[in-house]
Amino acid sequence: MDIITDGSSCVDGSGAGLIIMNPKGIEFTYALRFRFNATNNKAEYEALIAGLRIASQIRIQNLEANVDSKLVANQVNRIYIAKESSMVRYLEKVKNLANTFKGFSIKQIPRGENKKADALSKIASTSFAHLSKQVLAKELAVVKEKGHTWMTPVYEYLTKGVLPEEKKKARTVRRKAGRYAVISEVLYKKYFLAPWLRCVGPLQANYVLREIHKGSCNMHAGPRSVVAKSLRLGYFWPTMHTDARNLIRESKDCQEPRRGDQGTSGGKNKNWVEEVSHVLWAHRTMIKSSNGETPFSLTYKTEAVIPAKIGMPTLKTVEVDVAKNNEALGISLDLLEEKREKVVIQDARSKAKMEGYYNTRVRSTSFRPGDFVYQNNEASHAKDGGKLGPKWEGPYEVTEALGK
Repeated sequence: MDIITDGSSCVDGSGAGLIIMNPKGIEFTYALRFRFNATNNKAEYEALIAGLRIASQIRIQNLEANVDSKLVANQVNRIYIAKESSMVRYLEKVKNLANTFKGFSIKQIPRGENKKADALSKIASTSFAHLSKQVLAKELAVVKEKGHTWMTPVYEYLTKGVLPEEKKKARTVRRKAGRYAVISEVLYKKYFLAPWLRCVGPLQANYVLREIHKGSCNMHAGPRSVVAKSLRLGYFWPTMHTDARNLIRESKDCQEPRRGDQGTSGGKNKNWVEEVSHVLWAHRTMIKSSNGETPFSLTYKTEAVIPAKIGMPTLKTVEVDVAKNNEALGISLDLLEEKREKVVIQDARSKAKMEGYYNTRVRSTSFRPGDFVYQNNEASHAKDGGKLGPKWEGPYEVTEALGK
């Protein structure tokens, strides 16, 4: 398996371009934008590291890396000696990732043979404000926790067997540990309805919530919907409801719009046309109470992936087998018709249930000739009395009963 990488750094930002080619000649291309500052050499190393991680996740055994950076290729091949502390750390990371493959080699290629990866890196590093709306680009966020978090006691117990000194806390950690597991140095929690959930700390949780609520997904939904979306995407932390509620309270766009903001979304400075894509995303990826499915899953028989799952991959993303993925998607599409038919039946049941509930609360009223009735003034507008005017007008005598 071959991989071609290239990094780019400019005034607008930095990014990476990756091309992975399987033995059949099929190419998988990636354009990754970094949310941190990086020099050209650092961007080259970041591109190589990202490529090695992807190759490792799809379980490639033998890998040949091609880069156009002479510095990176010669440092990895031990021809050059890394002197700067940052380069030393990058080199150590590359060596650790390279050891996960049965066979690994890296070589420098001329820039003329690296035009595709170079173009991808240039697209990713350029400011998104200058990109055409037809260009699809992903932002790669590096969100790392600092210091002690709620995961630390459980993680240390599962990896090192270390418990807190206080007996009560130690007993609590030992009891909780049965529901957790460490996979590839990442803490996961058992989930009743799906595979393992990736545990995240406060900074990572804030990133996931903002990505769902007001990032590229832009749901602007309630706390329960945001939490449900987080669980379906494969993330967990113990204060999910509280954090989601606080985030929504802080969001100005979710508060009641002021007078004069009619015809816009979230304020007078936003054009409603720009919000259509976000509204459609929310509609297509939210679970419908009538059938328990999302419109996206009824179209593709799989759930949408948000950018957060690229920067912080869950176990489902890490364990994906790219070689079998296309075949699995084809099988899912073949079985999609059956799922849609079940959803139609479920929708009919839901509507019948709602109709029955409504009918039990409706009070049947019948009139006979000679009865006197009043008519709602809001419906007839017979009298314009203003806010303090009468709500009813009449009486009228019923001359003929027409039935329902």
